[in-house]
Amino acid sequence: MPLFRDPPPIEVEVPAWGDEAHKSPYTELFRIGTYLPEGYRLAMARKGSVDLTVDFAACSDGSEMDGFLAQYNRDGYQGVIEATGYDFNEGVLQAARTGVHTVVGEKIASAARYEEVLTRFGFKVEDSPEVGEVVPNGAGMENAPRKIKLLTADAAPVREGHRIRFVHHDLLEPLAVEGERDLVFANNLLYHLSDEQAARVIRNLGVTLAEHGILSLGLHVTPENQAVLKEELGLEPVFTDYSGTVPVMFGRA
Repeated sequence: MPLFRDPPPIEVEVPAWGDEAHKSPYTELFRIGTYLPEGYRLAMARKGSVDLTVDFAACSDGSEMDGFLAQYNRDGYQGVIEATGYDFNEGVLQAARTGVHTVVGEKIASAARYEEVLTRFGFKVEDSPEVGEVVPNGAGMENAPRKIKLLTADAAPVREGHRIRFVHHDLLEPLAVEGERDLVFANNLLYHLSDEQAARVIRNLGVTLAEHGILSLGLHVTPENQAVLKEELGLEPVFTDYSGTVPVMFGRA
């Protein structure tokens, strides 16, 4: 299968901070470089169905999963996503199960933009009446304290109709599923690990893929990692980053 170098446009565009031309403000729910819409569109095309079984490795507080579901819903698909988030930290899993995220507006005006975007993508948003302050720490921050405003974004409406669960698991150990997953995201994990640890995680995730399944590993795949993908799991690049040079998703040809 050729590399997918010209992905369809996505709804959320996230230029760098401070750009007043933002179409949508950056939040933890719409991270740069995770290729969430491209992942589900490619997975649906390979499977031939809008119903997907999707895993999120190192899911943290569930923001990546909820961003995925929000964009999937916003695209108008009527399928059911069976999503599982895995993390070793039980504390963040407890937060993930609530589905309630705190979003920081760095300025009062940007908080209003956040609220509009999050509402448009299906979250139930509440505006805190309190205004906080971020004090500079000398590490490239502004000299003056910054006023911030907190929003809470409840993902319950986004998750409705999908099957969601969060599991405490060390991804260095094998998972209890095999050959079932349509799409697995591990975009924010490998760069925390040694090559040996990353290889173990890749093996553990790779064997859970269905024949048509996709493993999304982000921008931090080393040559050693690629050797494990190809030689041990039979997975080839099926999607590159927007430059067309860095493979970020892998599947069987």
